[in-house]
Amino acid sequence: MGRLFWICAGLLCVGALAAGCSGGRGNTPTTLLLSVLNGDGAPVPEQVQIRVFDGRGLSYDTTIVDVPAGRTRELGTVVVYPKGDLAFRIEGLGLKARNGVSHATKTVTLASGTQTLADITLQAGQPTDDDGDGVPNAIDNCRSTANAKQEDADGDGRGDVCGGDGGAGDGATSDGSANDGSKGEAGVGDVAQDTRTDSAVGPDTRDAPSETGVAERPVDARGTGVACTVPADCASGFCTDNVCCAVAICAGPCLSCNVPGPGMAGSCRPIPTGGDPKAPGCPVTAPATCGSNGKCDGAGACQRYFAGTACGPTGCASMMVEVSMTCDGVGTCTQRPRPCAPFACGPAACKTTCAVDGDCASTHYCQGTNCRPKKNLGQSCNGTRECTSGFCNDGVCCESGCTETCRQCDFFLSAGRCLYMQGNRTDTNATPPCGGSMHCDTGSGMCVPN
Repeated sequence: MGRLFWICAGLLCVGALAAGCSGGRGNTPTTLLLSVLNGDGAPVPEQVQIRVFDGRGLSYDTTIVDVPAGRTRELGTVVVYPKGDLAFRIEGLGLKARNGVSHATKTVTLASGTQTLADITLQAGQPTDDDGDGVPNAIDNCRSTANAKQEDADGDGRGDVCGGDGGAGDGATSDGSANDGSKGEAGVGDVAQDTRTDSAVGPDTRDAPSETGVAERPVDARGTGVACTVPADCASGFCTDNVCCAVAICAGPCLSCNVPGPGMAGSCRPIPTGGDPKAPGCPVTAPATCGSNGKCDGAGACQRYFAGTACGPTGCASMMVEVSMTCDGVGTCTQRPRPCAPFACGPAACKTTCAVDGDCASTHYCQGTNCRPKKNLGQSCNGTRECTSGFCNDGVCCESGCTETCRQCDFFLSAGRCLYMQGNRTDTNATPPCGGSMHCDTGSGMCVPN
């Protein structure tokens, strides 16, 4: 795919490249001098990995170089020679013990015939890569679909794999044929002919270790998802979580390149919900904190105690309402009121059976061990405790006591209302009673002689 030139000393040829370090050519070459810096708080890497994409796709494949001992801020400078397209998208990774510890991305457009100076600063953490193709979102030309080589045959800035872009054949050569790399054009997938001298570029070190520090990549390198021990085992150049992975960094206890399941291993994915985290693990906190329970949440983070988990005492806010302390599922212990109806609350929680009416909510009465809803006007009753009105007269719940002489509450057309007694009946239960030689007059409600 090509080679990059790493100026390990950080100063070698930087000031004099235009005059005498371009391989013997008299004119200033079009070049990018990219200074690699270590950001504040980022671990100092042992090696730096660089990949370069241009407007057509992958321009320079993964190159891994050693960081000189003693360097903590200015790690070195990369010399990048364009292959035609002058717009670069660059990914940098900091490696320590062959694991990714920091990352950075950079976009820069070169000016023809000049040297362009730019910096790329490594920051701690893992880049976001929605489609898992190993290309960070910040420089990915098709974030929704994996396209590790970033092919863009028509150079429109949108990867060929994105729907409606026309595919890899939508670019054409000057003679109108498809630019498929078979004729030596500097198109997608081509290795452009390197016309620079070895003194400017250095030896090709992609296939074996050398003094330039480029990592070895064996011919039979393994595909993603296959077990590995070192990055050199893998075609991707990344041995992460003991498998060949599409990315160098899969940081965090609940993210892994080795998630079990068909087609899962080989890309950085969340460990499933309730799964065990990888080292160093998730902390196990007390339920009262509503914090981490030691498992993974399925979204790449440590799982918190579920909503509803008890995190404090339960008590009664009133005779009718129980208040419990429970986790909200996002790390906070909150009060959760719960009405106790049909039961009452006491002494510290909602009752679940009753022995007397006081064990029930005010809208209910106790029957056996269960609380029953109180009855409305006109419904049959056996006592005032069963009625919402508080009056049970003539066998029905009544609107009032209805104790006056010649009054009734069970008239079938108006049950529950206290009306004049109908049908010239006697009312011997009234005070005073109406009976014997007397009866209740239907029309006037008066007790009159027979």
